[in-house]
Amino acid sequence: MFDVGWSELLVIAVVAIIVVGPKDLPRMLRTAGQWARQARRLANEFKSSLDEVAREAELDEVKKSIHHITNFDPATRPEPYIKPAETPPPPLSEAKPDKKDDGATS
Repeated sequence: MFDVGWSELLVIAVVAIIVVGPKDLPRMLRTAGQWARQARRLANEFKSSLDEVAREAELDEVKKSIHHITNFDPATRPEPYIKPAETPPPPLSEAKPDKKDDGATS
């Protein structure tokens, strides 16, 4: 995410020591660490709540499919349960006999 090298970190540290001072620098770093921890905790809570919503949505879909399966009654409305064939098979009267099975013996 951030492309910070060692030279940039050294410049940031020198500026922080000059601006804040060596006496208050540990307290400032501790406070910054606490803020970072809180931000990370909030991000994790947000992510977990989104994951939970996704799981509930999937659970609702599974419940609906189970409800459709358990309430299956083809006598009342069979159309949604019947899948039409793509190409119907030929009638038996039009079926061609296999050439290998012509009854001749060799």
